[in-house]
Amino acid sequence: MYAICGFAGRSRALSLVVPRLQARHTGRHAEGITLMRNIFRAATVGASVVTAAIGLPLLVSAPAQATTYQCLEVLRDRNYEIGPKVTGVCENAAQDWYYASMQCPRDLQILGVKPNDATFACEYAQES
Repeated sequence: MYAICGFAGRSRALSLVVPRLQARHTGRHAEGITLMRNIFRAATVGASVVTAAIGLPLLVSAPAQATTYQCLEVLRDRNYEIGPKVTGVCENAAQDWYYASMQCPRDLQILGVKPNDATFACEYAQES
């Protein structure tokens, strides 16, 4: 009767699969799986810590300092006097894209910088 209904083949297939599933989660393979999970977790945590330690300082402080410096260097190379007002304009341009593209060139021109030099310095303030 089982052969007519098709159960004979299925019960044979289940008898082959069930021991494999049991061996996967118990017995001789359980320690290996647990060990691999622990190694993977340790590697993941280690990679995360290294990424955070390297990446966080680069994301937080470096871009604003570097771009402000580049803006000031452009003006210094073109023999402009660098004072607190020029430094403030370059710092604002490094922090705000809209200010760098719209207001920074005007502010530098008011301080006596030629239009082309002011535009060039403000563009450098946004590069990273």
